[in-house]
Amino acid sequence: MDDREVASEYVRSPDRSLAPNVGSMLAGVALLAAVLLLTDGTLADPTVGVAGVAVAGVAVAAFFARRRDMLDAGVAAPAAAGASLAVAGVGGYALVAGGPGEPIAFGLTLLGVGAVGTLLGGVGGLLAAVADWRAIPDDRLAAMTRTTLSSTAFGLFGYLMFNVAVLVVGLFLLVAVGGELTPVQEQLVSAAGLTLGTVVTVYAFLNWTDETTDFFDVRMPSLRDVGWVVGGIFVIFGGLVLVSVALQLIGVPSSGHSTVQQAEDNPEILLVLIPITLVVIGPCEEIIYRNIVQKWLYDVFSRPAAIVVASVLFALIHFPAYFGGSVIATFGSLITLFTLSLVLGAFYSKTDNIIVPAAIHGILNALQFASVYVELTGGVPAVV
Repeated sequence: MDDREVASEYVRSPDRSLAPNVGSMLAGVALLAAVLLLTDGTLADPTVGVAGVAVAGVAVAAFFARRRDMLDAGVAAPAAAGASLAVAGVGGYALVAGGPGEPIAFGLTLLGVGAVGTLLGGVGGLLAAVADWRAIPDDRLAAMTRTTLSSTAFGLFGYLMFNVAVLVVGLFLLVAVGGELTPVQEQLVSAAGLTLGTVVTVYAFLNWTDETTDFFDVRMPSLRDVGWVVGGIFVIFGGLVLVSVALQLIGVPSSGHSTVQQAEDNPEILLVLIPITLVVIGPCEEIIYRNIVQKWLYDVFSRPAAIVVASVLFALIHFPAYFGGSVIATFGSLITLFTLSLVLGAFYSKTDNIIVPAAIHGILNALQFASVYVELTGGVPAVV
């Protein structure tokens, strides 16, 4: 669907009830989560928790007034949006500055539940308020929800297939060689699994949607495309540096990738990963998360919105690779990945050629791996 056709769906209509209803529930979740942040020891400054409860209450009141036709969208939606954004800010602050809090169950803490609850409830409330203000009809919201869930399911399916294929290839190789795999062999197994998992995911997508191979934007890059790749590398490095500096200024650390941590004892795997990321990791991940997930979202979202939604999923999919440190360190790494995905998605949208973001992705990772290798073996600081 053309962007102008998508935009034309956003017209005023009296038939709207889903957005305020959903917003009320999300604002309620944020309110309860903000109350948790008032628990002793969770936030050093309790006034932040009080402020979180207050703005969450404003969001709840605005959505309630909208549902009861006490206020129209022109008044209630901006109030709910502003309050929801403030609630999300409180959640972000709690992640950065909050203490450990008291454990609840299953390893969860009051800080974790309260901060994540206010963050997600605030962001969700903001989206619901925007949908109400734009007067998106319920059938359009339902279509957006279905498409988002379907594309997310395929993103998760692709991640699952990656891991299943790696397990199958690894077991086959173990039987063949009759012993433990070396670190280099493990990386080769991962590359083979990623390739096989991508093929299975693409096959499943084509059969599920009745699309043809024409859906995939794979073509020989032109000189213009090469220029976009070169420009994209500079843009993405600049963006990552800015995000890294911003996170450091507000005290947010980042978790190390599990592969880089493994390379500390076996630097040689980085030399193997450089060609792998160029010909396997970059292309495979971009086909799944840009050419399938992001492009699928074009049907119901404008392209900028599709890029954001796909980028959220891309960051969350990488959660297992960065999990293991503190909550805030993992959060910082996911923010960095989200920024990376925004740039890749934008360059894919601009060129409609998956080779462009695949090349940017692969070259970026290759330079990072080369930099870390030099750092580990030659004492030169890493670039990123």
